[in-house]
Amino acid sequence: MPWFIRSRRLGLLRRAMLVVTNQLHLDDAQLQQVDRNIVYSRAWVERQRPEVRSRAVFVPLPVDGDLEAAHRRASDGGYVFAGGGAGRDFASVIEALRGTDAPLEIVTFSPQTLGWEGELPPNCRVRWRMPVQSYLERVAGSLLVVVPLRDSESDFGQTTLVQALSLGKAVVATRATGVVDYVRDGREGLLVEAGDVAGYREAVLRMVADHELRDSCERYARERAEAFTYAAFAERLAALCAELA
Repeated sequence: MPWFIRSRRLGLLRRAMLVVTNQLHLDDAQLQQVDRNIVYSRAWVERQRPEVRSRAVFVPLPVDGDLEAAHRRASDGGYVFAGGGAGRDFASVIEALRGTDAPLEIVTFSPQTLGWEGELPPNCRVRWRMPVQSYLERVAGSLLVVVPLRDSESDFGQTTLVQALSLGKAVVATRATGVVDYVRDGREGLLVEAGDVAGYREAVLRMVADHELRDSCERYARERAEAFTYAAFAERLAALCAELA
């Protein structure tokens, strides 16, 4: 992206417009060279100064990977799944499910992103970095997906959310600015305040025990997933380009 901005500044792009994706930290000089910045959170746009808001466009994040293959290869493990790396609060979920009968599986990058010191509870299993398709198979085999974030103002988590929803999974997630565009409380899942261990425990165990609620959330998840395809993303991008032209 910086090379395109430099090229635009030097006039090498001629009359071409420049559209970038999810650039959340452009300085003023860079911003002057960008016509539109596609971002994945409405709340992020609303928090910015007018110069940034005028160039920002919200478009839902599209999901990567072969979802059909993930469903075919997944085994029904009956576990609660949490994954990802940046901005995660896995420690609250581990503590929330400690001593319960709910198996918890976490896939993350490293001990640093796991954020847990000491021995893990016997119902918690951690796997480290793996290929995207293997990761999707673990999501597909789960009973539900938890997306815990450290900060209610976090812009992280959308990738795991669209993967879970696109695989038809009910979600328990932190009520954060990067989440509310994707999960509605009581529809696709349940939202919990950041760091609320008791809240996570209540929400996860409720989702595990209440089959009707989980089935309803899964149905809404599949409906929302239509917005997360690359075909839907391409339609929005084409419309944006037509508007700029």
